[in-house]
Amino acid sequence: MRLSTLLKTAAFAGAVVTVALIGAVKAIDLDKVKVLLEAQVKAATGRELTISGPLQLKLGWSPAVTANRVTLANAAWGRRKDMLVIERVEAEMALIPLLKHSVVVKRLLLVNPDLLVETDAKGRGNWQLAPASSAAAQVAGAPPLRFDIGEFLIKNGRVGWPGGGGRTESIALHKVVLQPSPAGDRLRLVVAGDWRATRFDLGGTIGAPAAISSAKPWPVQLKGSIAESLVVVEGAVADPLAGRGIDLHLQALGDELARPLALAGFISGGQPMPSLGPFKLSAQLTEGGGLLSLVGIDLAIGRRDLALVSAKGEVRDVGARQGIDLRLGIESDDLAGLSQLSGSALPPIGPVKLAARLTDEGDSWVLSDIKGRLADSDLAGELTVTPGTRLHLAGSLSANSFDLADVTNPAAKVGEKRAERTKPVIRAGGRLFSDDALALMALNAIDADLTLNAARLIAGHVEIDGLAAKARLDHGHLAVTAESSQVAGGSIAGAVTLDASSGHDPMVAARLDANGIDLGRLVRAALDSRAISGGATRLHLDAKAKGNSVRALMAALDGELLVAIGEARIDHGAIDWAGGDPLSQLAVALDPAAKAAADTALRCAVVRIQARDGIAAARKGIAVETGRVTLLGAGAVDLRSEALAIALVPKPQGAIPGATRVGGTLASWVVGGEAAAGGPAIETVAADDHPCQTALGQTSLRNPAARKPVKRREPANTSLGR
Repeated sequence: MRLSTLLKTAAFAGAVVTVALIGAVKAIDLDKVKVLLEAQVKAATGRELTISGPLQLKLGWSPAVTANRVTLANAAWGRRKDMLVIERVEAEMALIPLLKHSVVVKRLLLVNPDLLVETDAKGRGNWQLAPASSAAAQVAGAPPLRFDIGEFLIKNGRVGWPGGGGRTESIALHKVVLQPSPAGDRLRLVVAGDWRATRFDLGGTIGAPAAISSAKPWPVQLKGSIAESLVVVEGAVADPLAGRGIDLHLQALGDELARPLALAGFISGGQPMPSLGPFKLSAQLTEGGGLLSLVGIDLAIGRRDLALVSAKGEVRDVGARQGIDLRLGIESDDLAGLSQLSGSALPPIGPVKLAARLTDEGDSWVLSDIKGRLADSDLAGELTVTPGTRLHLAGSLSANSFDLADVTNPAAKVGEKRAERTKPVIRAGGRLFSDDALALMALNAIDADLTLNAARLIAGHVEIDGLAAKARLDHGHLAVTAESSQVAGGSIAGAVTLDASSGHDPMVAARLDANGIDLGRLVRAALDSRAISGGATRLHLDAKAKGNSVRALMAALDGELLVAIGEARIDHGAIDWAGGDPLSQLAVALDPAAKAAADTALRCAVVRIQARDGIAAARKGIAVETGRVTLLGAGAVDLRSEALAIALVPKPQGAIPGATRVGGTLASWVVGGEAAAGGPAIETVAADDHPCQTALGQTSLRNPAARKPVKRREPANTSLGR
């Protein structure tokens, strides 16, 4: 047979086959196929599948069927009627199986699909389908349907879910491609889309649909990128349809954590993007017994010049946030690096190092094994945080050494000398006390029960040894007590209560008792001055007030103050006599010889003040006895206006005859000045041989008959009774 004859025969046979195939395709009743599709979907899912209009057939070597406006009904409790709405479905079929009246889909394309996923109050998802019958619905005369899909495509899709405030969050899917591998056991997956105007890409392989029902785990190997971050998921799922038997290794990393946090809504779009530094996460996501767990967590965020945060451990029940066991760590060159995390500017104090273990106990979170260092200060202990209508904080902390200046008086930069102490701010109107409202709202936000034990607490260069303090906060009622501690060779103890509960102005009460304080040692530590040596001191303070600012509190002050100082020596070489400050002027006015002397021997000094309704009065309550002069004073301070009216009478008299007066205001007091207009009157007071006893109210100890022109006996010091 000639070659030309063979070719003609083959061409004729091909034409016959083509005509036969086309005839077979045309013989298919598409209306019956449509009914069959709707019935089989209803049987398999329990949901109504609706195909608007007739199916359209496009003939060719790969016949294609097109369906417009395809919908799948939502769950009865869903937010909208249809869970899935597809603008157009195109199914390209294999031609040969059609001769056997079998439909095999080679390529399935969904154009503009819109899927809504949601859950009800019981946590059931609308994607959880319930078959309507055990057997697939049959339609007489219709061919069997095999969903042996070779390639699955989505073009311009959308997946939505309920967000906060009644909004619907969504992901735009520009392209989705699923293609079987040559072996047919896996599918190649490619996804490209947008979430919150941010591009994302995902690629890799997943198990083929046929593998879902097999006994083997469904494999997953995916890699994606979003917000300049990389995500990798590898592992397998035993039952992907039910979400059971999950065993996936998760990895995520990026150069800037703030970008994915902003995308997820943790950083408001209206605020500047912070710099939190790079991040790296590794964890194993598993499911067993219905519990979703994260184990082998290894998280690192940031860098040391900002803040390096780490977490290692596990969360046994991710959904319920229970079974938490994490080792947390924070390291930074200085506190300023943590400003981005705290949301407020922090001083450059460092280095910073904190480690703790985070676990959950019932409804509470427990931070145990706390070990922290801030510069030269240390802190250890345990804290329990209980969320609820009111956050409750409880625990016990201890420190070997803690310097409050690290927080209250920081340097401008790490390693620099701390800033010098600032002078009191004189406010508008020449007032010393601020009328700014007290910021106490936080006291009504949480409750707390805390204890602090510090072997050494440094407050303004003053060391407090053996501090044991307790703080309790309950619905705006704060009570702080400090047991006996050692300060400058003496003991000190006290308590402060603050009622900041709503419905009234804050009420404050304070009590402080100190005995045996070495005044010279205290002055050296607090003021870096050697002007005083010795001076055993006793102090008693008991006061209360009500008001919403410092000025209002002082204007309503009730209470008493007693300061009694024993023998001491004042070094005149440490005093700036040429400074012209009011204190130097007062010393010269009361003792003109003091300026020329090398020092002054102080025998005793007393200040005893009673305050009522904002008037602090010292009725013969100011006393000084030295080797050259005795002094008794009286007067008052109107804390409402801050006006001074004090009279000090020395004996023997100095260069200024009569009493030395101190007037003006607390912010600007004047030696020799008159009482301020509207302020308290200057009380008349006479000289006294034993002013310290007089100021202490110990008139019964005096013996007028014993007053002879002989050397005076030395008065008692701080051991004097009150």
